[in-house]
Amino acid sequence: PKAYVKVTSTQLPPLRVGEGEGVNNGGRKYLFDLNGYLVIRNVFSEAQIDAANAAIDAHLDALHERTGKLKLHNAYGVRSSALAGSKGRFDMGGMLAWPRPHCDVFRSVLTHPELVPFYHTLVGRGYRLDHLPFLLRMVEGSEGHAFHGGAVVGGEPAWPLQYQCEHGQIRCSLLAVALQLSDTKAGDGGFCIIPGSHKANYNCPPGLLAYEEHQEHVVQPELHKGDVLLFTEAATHGTLPWTSPTERRTAIYRFSPAIQAYGRSYLEGMAELDGLSSAEAAVLQPPFHSRLDRAVLDEQGEVLEGAREEFKKDFDRKVFGKNYF
Repeated sequence: PKAYVKVTSTQLPPLRVGEGEGVNNGGRKYLFDLNGYLVIRNVFSEAQIDAANAAIDAHLDALHERTGKLKLHNAYGVRSSALAGSKGRFDMGGMLAWPRPHCDVFRSVLTHPELVPFYHTLVGRGYRLDHLPFLLRMVEGSEGHAFHGGAVVGGEPAWPLQYQCEHGQIRCSLLAVALQLSDTKAGDGGFCIIPGSHKANYNCPPGLLAYEEHQEHVVQPELHKGDVLLFTEAATHGTLPWTSPTERRTAIYRFSPAIQAYGRSYLEGMAELDGLSSAEAAVLQPPFHSRLDRAVLDEQGEVLEGAREEFKKDFDRKVFGKNYF
């Protein structure tokens, strides 16, 4: 593991938001702000994808099909015949805890040098893993997922999912990152999204949530093995039934800013994994501000730890009996 570089919180080098290598190539930041999603091509090599799929094949007994009340085409109160299927979706978790080398590719998503600048730009320095990642597997006939997320839910702003862009800086309260382990061609089904819906001011119409009306506003992007799909959970999105004889595999992660949490897996030992690098451990920290001794990554993925001044911690111990109030 890399050693921490200790610097005081007031000395953390400034982050040049959106200027990491690749973030603005081809107007990527503009396109994410416009659409609420972005596909980064060829982040992982064919050999890495083969290794990840081999690891999944070694743990197929951990797959669980969604049946009965767990079916997704009618989730969140939506009633959809258009998204129904003859089979459920299959889910698998635990990849970060698999023994090496099976965990390697899945852990690398946390700190991949091509992805860190995007995490900084879209979530902020000190970004943290908010949900435990899991594999989504669909086979021919697997149902879709009712559309969900969105900037407005039930007539109220969806604050936990909110998307903001202020003074040229983007903040996603919850950023989804999906590693593509199989190809998705046009018409196959799988992930779909309503571009621009992360800026909507009204509820999504029920017929659109069910994919029974206004389908022309829905995009199902073509994806290839090794691509990484980024999208804000503030965008209304879902899954179309899977029609291809080749199964769909994607591993999905969700990241939040340093001071925010949607999930609560950090309360249940999320960071208690063997063999974590210092960078990986930094991404698995619970939510708190970087000025309070939070380890953060710089643009190159090197670990910096902001050191709260000892005289402040000494005073906090006198007043509160703890290092931090």
